[in-house]
Order: sequence, then C-alpha cells, then structure tokens
Amino acid sequence: MGAGQVTPRGGRLLLDTNVAVWLDRDLRRLRGGVLEILEADSSEIFISSASFWELAIKQNLGKFDPDFRLEKILLRYGIPELSVTSKYAATIRTLPLIHRDPFDRMLVAQAMVEGMTLVTGDGRLSRYPVSVLRAQ
Repeated sequence: MGAGQVTPRGGRLLLDTNVAVWLDRDLRRLRGGVLEILEADSSEIFISSASFWELAIKQNLGKFDPDFRLEKILLRYGIPELSVTSKYAATIRTLPLIHRDPFDRMLVAQAMVEGMTLVTGDGRLSRYPVSVLRAQ
C-alpha cells in the first residue's frame, strides 16, 4: 500500500496517541467503519511506548488530564505495547520534514518498519510513505 491508503479489514494496526485517547474518551470521534476495523478478529492492534511519553509530557505541561492513564487502555482492550528501540532511528533519519512532531515521526517510523497501518486523526501523516487509516 502506498502513502495514505486505507488498510483492508484487519491487519497490524498502530494507534496514534489521539486514537488511543478516543477509545477511552470519545468513540464518536472515530470515522464510520474505523471502530469496526479495530474490533475485527483479523486486526492486531498496538500502542507505541512513544504515546506514553507524549501523554506524560502533555500532562506535565498541564495540556492534558493528569488523571488519564494510557495503560488502562492496554489492559481494557488487551492491546500490546510496541517498544521504541534504536531500530527505528535509521527510518526517522530518512523521513521528510512534513511533520515536525517527534512522537508522530516515531509512530510513522514504527509503522513503516513493522509493516503496520497507522490509525490516526492527523491527515498530515498520510503524506508519509506509510499505510494510514484515517480515524477522523
């Protein structure tokens, strides 16, 4: 699949931080059919450890609810955490500067290296050479 294309039903899916939050806070924000894809038996969903860092920083800066815990989402839905390792650094170095957010760039790199589809509400990420499922 090329940049910005929607994944077929199921597959390996990496949730952007915003989508992980919406699973807990506001399912109505998910575009029609996205929740159905996430719930499909053929879907294997992951949340990056980069999302934990992103939320912790936003909470520390007072930009997000300090009581929200992403680990509850992992437990509730049985979603495994995809660890950030050095193997993604080479891919990040090659990414064009379409988006300067380091957390989003890490998610793009992880999805590319792992052959995953990135599920996101951020339309800018579909400009990268990665499979994207627009959640909003």
